[in-house]
Amino acid sequence: MNKEIFFNKKSIFFTIAIGIFLGFYFSPYMNITNAEKDIISIIIFSYGHLEISGINNVLPVLIWIFPQVFLMHKLGGYISDYISLFSVYIFTRTNNRVAWVLKLFGDLLLKVSIYYSLQFIGVFIVILINRVDMINFTIVKDIILVYLLVVLSGYFLVVLTNVLSTLLKSNYSYIIILFLYVLSIFSAGVIYNHFPDKLYFIKYIPFFQSLITWHDSGTFLLKYTNLLNLSIEGFTIIYSLIYLIVCSVLVITYFSIRIKRLDIY
Repeated sequence: MNKEIFFNKKSIFFTIAIGIFLGFYFSPYMNITNAEKDIISIIIFSYGHLEISGINNVLPVLIWIFPQVFLMHKLGGYISDYISLFSVYIFTRTNNRVAWVLKLFGDLLLKVSIYYSLQFIGVFIVILINRVDMINFTIVKDIILVYLLVVLSGYFLVVLTNVLSTLLKSNYSYIIILFLYVLSIFSAGVIYNHFPDKLYFIKYIPFFQSLITWHDSGTFLLKYTNLLNLSIEGFTIIYSLIYLIVCSVLVITYFSIRIKRLDIY
């Protein structure tokens, strides 16, 4: 998938529209009496919330996974498509395949960042419509932290999908990742309802790292404790950031080693 396809006007409009929809959908969670918490709450609920006690309801789950599914649809086959188009050049003329692979993964990180930036613009449009205009350094810092977590979570999902689609040489990677995603979500509901003493397992599942309302209150979420519907001990924002970075690096490293050994696609 080339740059023009990903950044065409229709895709940009639709991506911003996703953010606007999420902003309006979660507007009831806004606390109009406290502008600072108001801004953070709508962002956190738009991108980091899923009511675990209501996971059996299909609609909240669909709303939660849709932005990720759309991202997978746009970028999940980016590397495999690139290899299909330029396999002869890559495998016969490229001296350093690893450098080429890292460049593609760097392009993916940029695209994922732009994707969520556009969606955040959509959410901020809703915030402005609601006339919440209190912005200070603390809010900006917290928004950036949430943004980084959402981007890294989306990036890991895209990295995993691209690696699978390339190694399997098929589109089954979308089905596999989506199946694992949905299975993980409903498994979390089972753990919550039937094995509450095992809730700590949730923090080891990669798909839940951006679910901010499931995190330990810690230093970041302490001032937003009224937003939390689940607090898993040790499941902090910093933990999730490190977790996602390490997992992404490991998957990219594995793929880089495999690509050095691959014959022409």
